[in-house]
Amino acid sequence: MRNFIVTGGNTGIGEAIATQIADNPDHNVVIVSRSRSKGEAAVKRIRATSANSRVELAHGDLGTIKGCHDLADVLLAQMASIHVLVNNAGIMPLQRELNADGIESAFMVNHLAGFILSLRLQERLKENAPARIVQVGAGLYVLGTVDLTVLPYGKNFERRLTYASTKMCSLMASLEMARRFAGSGVTVNVVHPGVTPTGLIKSRRVWDANPHITGDLADTARAPVRLACDLEFEGTSGVYFNRFEAEEPNQACQNKALVDAIWDFSSRLAFSE
Repeated sequence: MRNFIVTGGNTGIGEAIATQIADNPDHNVVIVSRSRSKGEAAVKRIRATSANSRVELAHGDLGTIKGCHDLADVLLAQMASIHVLVNNAGIMPLQRELNADGIESAFMVNHLAGFILSLRLQERLKENAPARIVQVGAGLYVLGTVDLTVLPYGKNFERRLTYASTKMCSLMASLEMARRFAGSGVTVNVVHPGVTPTGLIKSRRVWDANPHITGDLADTARAPVRLACDLEFEGTSGVYFNRFEAEEPNQACQNKALVDAIWDFSSRLAFSE
């Protein structure tokens, strides 16, 4: 029996990921949802679709640093063992929004939330090795730039570029996490699942203009589920997957000084107290 966590599992790709994982009767699945009512409704749908009753809800808010730590406490109390963490939650805000920490909301949810959860849950994952962290990324990261004096505070906010830059930040930190976790029995990989019209993409004009957008959530979920579950990826770590193919991240992601700066900056923000 293996225990899985899927953040943002109450809707869209996250729900599709959780449903496919739950299709295996030997899997326990905990979905994370900010809305208790939406999370409870998703649990019912996933149980019905998968015929797996071992699907539960962890209510938590990834929108603030304290919310992430509170969620980690809930998960550690709720789950005696954790084998796979799927950091799926992501947002593309329409406008600049700062949270209670003074952090721009996309930077918080797309990067810092997964960073905090992964580090807070790492010991429980290590205790249950072989274990995995799957970070759901975005191919749009290639459009991003990371300036840590600007991006975390949304000073240069532009919807698509901010999304791309926060996903780039997450990618770089995740691959560094894989390096730091080497030999621990916990692997860390990043996957671009493809593009589908979830809550991130509400514009019909964007849909019509992009031939790579698919309406099939189940198909989009396949790549993250594969990394989370398939035996062929046992021991694979520090890899970026563009759907089903391993791909070298772009040159900007190879900047070791920037990778170290992202790690140090994120650690200070997340664990300053």
